[in-house]
Amino acid sequence: MVYPIDFYQEPECSNDLLYLSYIVSGNVEKIIESSENLVVVPKNEDLSFFNTILSTFSEYFKFYKELKAEGEYQKEIEYFKKRFEKLSFITAYELYKKLKKWKIEEEPDYNLEAYTTAVEANNIAISKGLEYAPQTIANFYKKYKNKTKYKKLIKEAKNVKFSQ
Repeated sequence: MVYPIDFYQEPECSNDLLYLSYIVSGNVEKIIESSENLVVVPKNEDLSFFNTILSTFSEYFKFYKELKAEGEYQKEIEYFKKRFEKLSFITAYELYKKLKKWKIEEEPDYNLEAYTTAVEANNIAISKGLEYAPQTIANFYKKYKNKTKYKKLIKEAKNVKFSQ
């Protein structure tokens, strides 16, 4: 008998490592818990630690292996580490290649203030039962070329009906 294997699929455009590098290096202005995951807003966009982690696959793997959930952001570090631990070795390597390619092709260039405002607005809108919150935020992501979150929110807008 063959049993289906439940694999954890990492989202295509994940910022987990970027956020984790901000937390570990102490470069955190605030952390926002969105409906999807955690969003870390850095004090400044210093990518030196992130680039060091992505220098080689062994550095990348060693970073997660030696990562300890301690300090002020213990809960957040544990959250990101558990997400990584669910990955198979091959999937982790594929994710590393995607991150490396993403780092080379396009440095993270997004308006953090606009992003955090959008996440907070979406959470407020959903909590108040506003019907078009996912659609509105999806349009924001489309404008800033984040196709993964755009498609996810469009799907949510079609499936979820808010009670008024």
